[in-house]
Amino acid sequence: MDLQFEKKPLQLMGCVLSESKCCEETKEIRLGESAPDAAGIIAAWGQVLLRSKEWRGGGMTVSGGVLAFILYSVAETGEKHCIEEWIPFKIKWDFPDPGREGKICAWGSLTDMEARLISDRKLMVRANVCVSAQAYAKQLVDLPMPREENSIELLTNTYPLTLIGEVGEHTFGVEEGQTLPPFDRWIRYEVKPEITEQRVMGDKLVFRGNLHLHMLGMQEERIEAWDGELPFSQFAQLDQSYEDNADAFLAVMPTSMEVSRDEEGKWRFLCALTGQYQVCKQQLVTVPEDGYSLQREVTLHREEAIVPTVLQKAVHYAEVESSLSCEAMTVLDVAICPGQGMLDRAEQAYIQNGWCQILYLDPEGNLRGEQERFESSIPMPVAESVAPTLLWEAEKGQAVPDGTAVALSGQLAAREMTVSDWALPVLSGITYGDEKEKDPDRPSIILRRCGDARLWDIAKRSGTTVSAIVAANGIDTDPAPDKMLIIPIG
Repeated sequence: MDLQFEKKPLQLMGCVLSESKCCEETKEIRLGESAPDAAGIIAAWGQVLLRSKEWRGGGMTVSGGVLAFILYSVAETGEKHCIEEWIPFKIKWDFPDPGREGKICAWGSLTDMEARLISDRKLMVRANVCVSAQAYAKQLVDLPMPREENSIELLTNTYPLTLIGEVGEHTFGVEEGQTLPPFDRWIRYEVKPEITEQRVMGDKLVFRGNLHLHMLGMQEERIEAWDGELPFSQFAQLDQSYEDNADAFLAVMPTSMEVSRDEEGKWRFLCALTGQYQVCKQQLVTVPEDGYSLQREVTLHREEAIVPTVLQKAVHYAEVESSLSCEAMTVLDVAICPGQGMLDRAEQAYIQNGWCQILYLDPEGNLRGEQERFESSIPMPVAESVAPTLLWEAEKGQAVPDGTAVALSGQLAAREMTVSDWALPVLSGITYGDEKEKDPDRPSIILRRCGDARLWDIAKRSGTTVSAIVAANGIDTDPAPDKMLIIPIG
């Protein structure tokens, strides 16, 4: 005879795949008829834009491109000219368990950028892109719970877990047309979204922040950098309503951006973004862990319930320090680009690579560009089976020239959300055996000290119940180890 257990489903979003992939894309560019001949490449920049995410049975695809800016010197005149190009990419992941449908979160970074001359009318551009993507699907975890049975003493344990309730995205746009300086033309521009406030309010995710805009413009032959902030305030409609303790992991990525003149001749900056989110809800999960009977022998059946759980949400900071060997008199622009990172389990640290680039004037007044790689790390002790997910963001860098070199410094910020399978020990079944024979010589009361044992363990070994010990001693929690207990035997 078995004690019947029923299954209580726990619904959540489980992570099907979390992985970063890199790709190298090259493009041959022929200068347009209106573009002057090129004499040499000065610098190349780019921004990753994500355009689409597609889930198809056995895998997912993330598509986008690099909006590239190439600055070159003009043959004969020595003037400066900039061209803007689109370098597309597409990265595919295969699922280990195909056939399901779900949601995708992805963000990308430019790990390297290079341009070179093939001829005075032809350039070759190479861009290395790293895209981190996560696939989530609805998941039901069946938790066993016995039906009411008076002859069984049952121990349950309650775990406060943080679960992912839903995954989604919200698209929006920002624009600025009144405060952009009246440059003749733009050399490059980039955006860095920053979330300053976010909150789950019932069935809405409300967030606000700033879009940090960095632009490099040219007035006649003079190059200047310009920085601005475009505020935004948005809300995403959620699939369900959440309690006040719910939170979200939100990543905002640009999907398109452009600078153009309006009808009045003023520069207008347009940018479209997508806010990708995982809503995290705190939930108390109760499962049976042990049991016994005072009347009969029983056989316990045990297993583990695997629950995908958010283990940690945190923000980390890493300092960037590098040096470029060059004779720079004036630094016009600094760019710090976080590249591909990896977890070094041997060192218990996360290693983040990246590259720095400066645009400067040498002692003769010539405009030049230089790049240098860097590596930063943050301590990150994690278990073997845990793989943290980090979203890296670069703060504005500083460059200090000293005549023979340029000292670069800056800071990287990483927002972490680590999800891992949590194994809950559960009692999945009980089989009844023979009835227990009563011992006529067994005392009706036992005195003993607690030691390190829980009340449950004492009651189970003594053949009584926790409620009987609690009533006899007037206690309501596990007592101190040196406490002497009266243990009534039923």
